[in-house]
Amino acid sequence: MKKPKVLILKNSISTYNTPTYNILARMFDLTVGYYLDNKSIIEEEYTPLRLDYRKVGPFVIIKGLRSLIKQYDVVTFVPDPHVLSYMLLPYMRRRCKVVSWGIGFRCSYTHPYIVDRQHTLVDNLIYRTCFRKADANIFYMKKALEFWSDKDIDKHKVFIAPNTTDVLNVDVAAGMKRTILFVGTLYKQKGVDLLLHAYKQAMSRFRSSIRLVIVGAGEMREELETYVKDNGLADMVVFPGAVYEEKVLAQYFQEALVCVSPTQGGLSCPKSMGYGVPFICKKDAITGGEIYHITPNVNGVMYDTDSDLVDILVDVFQHPGRYVDMGLKARDYYYHHATCAHMAEGAAKAIRFVLGDKS
Repeated sequence: MKKPKVLILKNSISTYNTPTYNILARMFDLTVGYYLDNKSIIEEEYTPLRLDYRKVGPFVIIKGLRSLIKQYDVVTFVPDPHVLSYMLLPYMRRRCKVVSWGIGFRCSYTHPYIVDRQHTLVDNLIYRTCFRKADANIFYMKKALEFWSDKDIDKHKVFIAPNTTDVLNVDVAAGMKRTILFVGTLYKQKGVDLLLHAYKQAMSRFRSSIRLVIVGAGEMREELETYVKDNGLADMVVFPGAVYEEKVLAQYFQEALVCVSPTQGGLSCPKSMGYGVPFICKKDAITGGEIYHITPNVNGVMYDTDSDLVDILVDVFQHPGRYVDMGLKARDYYYHHATCAHMAEGAAKAIRFVLGDKS
C-alpha cells in the first residue's frame, strides 16, 4: 500500500528531532523541509529538503512553497509569525491537509510559558485564527490547552506530541550516584551562577562530598570558574566543557543524583528524566513546556525562590536516597509517556486524523 506523502516544515532540523522523524518516516513517505540549517548528526531515514527563501524586513518568504505543497497529502508547519509563508498555509486554496506543530501559543524568551495570562491581540488575531483554520494542530504539551477555551479553538483537532529527546538505555544504580549535574550552554538565562551561589551556601550548612559538575561551554564559563576559585570550591566544582557524544553525556547522568537548571528548563528536562535523574528548576523557568513533564516532588522538583534551592541542595546532601528514588520515578515516567516514540505517535495521530482515519 502506498504511504501518504507528508512534508514537515521547520526553520532548522535539530539532532534531537531526528529520532522522532525517523519513526514517522517508517509510517509515511516523509520529507522534512528547512530554510536555515540541518544540524542533525544522526542518520536520516526521511528526505531532508533545503528550501530557498528571502527576507523582507523581519519576515521570511519561502520561494516556491505553493508549488511544493501540491506534491504532498499532509503538510505540517511550525507556527512562527516571522515565517509568513508557513503562517499563510492554512488560508491557501490547496489539496493537501495542513497541520500546525509547535508550543501551542505565543511563547519565547520575552513571552514566558504562562498559560493563565491575559490574551493579547497577537494571540487572538494570529495564533487563534491560524489554529482555527488549520485542519489539525499538534501541541508540544497538554498544558498549553489551558491557554485556550473551547470557544477559542476546537480541542478535538488538537493532538499532543510531547516535546522530548532520545536517551541511551543505561543502568541506573544508586552506588554510582555522587554528583549534582548541570548540562547546557553557559549563558546568563540558565542561572548557572545562581546554582553556584546555592551550592556554596549549601556546602557551608552541610559539608558534603557530593561534587557539582557543570557540563557545557559558553560566555559565562570564565566568570563561573573565577567564582569557584575565589570561593575555595575548586576541589568540588568540575567544568568538563561541552560534551556532544551521547555515550559520554550518559555517563555524567549515571553519576548524577539530580540535574539542576535554575532558570531554564528545556529538553534537558526530559533527557535528565530519561536517564533516571530528577530535574530541578524554578517554577517560572524559561521553557517551551518541557518542565511540565515534572510531577513536583515525585519525579522532579520545581521551587519558588533562590533560598529554596539552597534548602533542596542541603536535602540532596543529607538524603541522597530520596533523590535516587525520585530519579527511578522520573525514568519510569519518561519510558511510559515521554520517549521519541510518544512524540512521533502524537504527530501520527494528527496526520491520520486529517487523512480521514478517526481512530
